[in-house]
Amino acid sequence: MWLNTVRGRDFRAFDRFALTPHPRRNLILGDNGAGKSSLLEALCVLTRGACPRAALASLTRDGCEDWRLEATVSELDHPAAPWRVEVSWRAGHRWIAMNGMRQTQAALAARLPLQTIDPARVHVIDGEPKARRRLLDWGLFHVEQDFMPCWRRLQHALAQRNAALRQRASAAALAPWDLELIGVASQLDRMRRNHLSELQADLKAQLAILLPGERWTLGYFPGWGAELTLAEALARHRERDRKLQRTTCGPHCAELLFSQDRRLARGRASRGQQKLLAAAWVLAQCRLIERKTGHAPIVLLDDFAAELSAASQSRLWSALAGYPGQVFIAAQAFPEAARGADLAMFHVEHGAVRRLTLVE
Repeated sequence: MWLNTVRGRDFRAFDRFALTPHPRRNLILGDNGAGKSSLLEALCVLTRGACPRAALASLTRDGCEDWRLEATVSELDHPAAPWRVEVSWRAGHRWIAMNGMRQTQAALAARLPLQTIDPARVHVIDGEPKARRRLLDWGLFHVEQDFMPCWRRLQHALAQRNAALRQRASAAALAPWDLELIGVASQLDRMRRNHLSELQADLKAQLAILLPGERWTLGYFPGWGAELTLAEALARHRERDRKLQRTTCGPHCAELLFSQDRRLARGRASRGQQKLLAAAWVLAQCRLIERKTGHAPIVLLDDFAAELSAASQSRLWSALAGYPGQVFIAAQAFPEAARGADLAMFHVEHGAVRRLTLVE
């Protein structure tokens, strides 16, 4: 699966832009502040119907009232029959359509999977557990058809239990929501563990490329102590939950644990190591999705060279070059590691995007 053409109007600093990407590797060059990240952001909005960094209303170019993004998409099983996707914003309303038919945000994300390796993703190793949980659950969304119903049940059970806690409900009043939470936790925990088990080989392979000689491992905390069942943990922490007015244990507290030589990466890994760990995770998960669904997610990488030595840049390029899906890489300068590669190259400057001719 790849983007054949991409067009935009009145998005961020862009008046109009159009590009015809390479089906595998695309390099976007430009100075700081030129709009490289905004172009990647447009691709993200086009495939997710949402922006991770800003409200959709704020994406409109100064002096304009709306914006529009559109693309044609090809798939391996029907390369000669591309389909169309459109995401636009006007008068406070978002419009998402595929082949002219209005669609939900979830339907768009499921049909056109995309993952990012950007500054926010890099710091996920050092950040809050919620960000690492999202990494895990993004993969489940694309490979487990029962994930979204399970996740919605979890959100409903938590909302009801937390509301009861705020009212200082009795144990008897909390019991129905405890049972619902325990039931959905068992299902979600099983899916997460299976997903992690399936990821191990791919993750090991990516780590061998990106961080050779370093002994990184991945652990998993389900959201409650291993020595307790969730039922026991909920009972033990009931008074604490009442004081805090929220549920403090359960699958919504699950955590991915990146470790080196049995020491947690959080607070210890360098920025470069964090970037390569995030890249290893994203590429491993995308490869698993490709095997299970037949569709390799699109990958966006912002600020290619940041935090990385020349050797690390070379390893990162090798990992990206070996990925079977479409990749968009933003950089200030042409990476030496990319010399001789088959790719499309674009330059962004003053709200304009132009294609560059490759010169050996």
